[in-house]
Amino acid sequence: MEQKKGGLKGWQIALLVLLPVLAVCLLAVGILAFNINGIIPGEDTLRPHEQYLYGETDSIPFTPGYCLKTILPNQTITQNDCSIRVDKVEFYNNKTKVYVTIENHSSHPFLFLDSLSEVRQGGKAYSSVQNDPIDASPQLWLDPGSSTSGVISFEVVDFEQDFTVALSGNSATNSDYDRYVFDLKPDTGPESQPFSLS
Repeated sequence: MEQKKGGLKGWQIALLVLLPVLAVCLLAVGILAFNINGIIPGEDTLRPHEQYLYGETDSIPFTPGYCLKTILPNQTITQNDCSIRVDKVEFYNNKTKVYVTIENHSSHPFLFLDSLSEVRQGGKAYSSVQNDPIDASPQLWLDPGSSTSGVISFEVVDFEQDFTVALSGNSATNSDYDRYVFDLKPDTGPESQPFSLS
């Protein structure tokens, strides 16, 4: 009676060796494709703009929108010994940013009312919106002799048309609030280069 030969055949051994190698290769290709598609490796898997939308901006910097144009009005209005200057306006594809400097030259406190501020254009009023995480808002309460600078963001307006920035404040010398109204033109200052993600 013949005894059966034991052991594996050559093709079976080759298959056992190639299967783990093939699995490792497929895993490497999957990880590479995952990263190429724009997903950030590591624990954070949201892109920067997605993190901003969901309020997760600590680990990855906020990516701003595209800046379409910048103007430099450098206009100042003074009322009741309190002055507001519009230093710069940036027009983005997702909002409009107004850079201001506020100075209180009076002997009374001054309250800047950003919630009552607006941009007007073409018969429409555009409200203020939340600032980007990278922008500091101006201080709202100013003691006598103090000043502050910052950014107020508004809804999108047309950067090719005239517009009005109406800012509001209240001082102890006036029971009502003062309106600081700036009539601005789109050709004041240089045109900016579009923001690039590269």
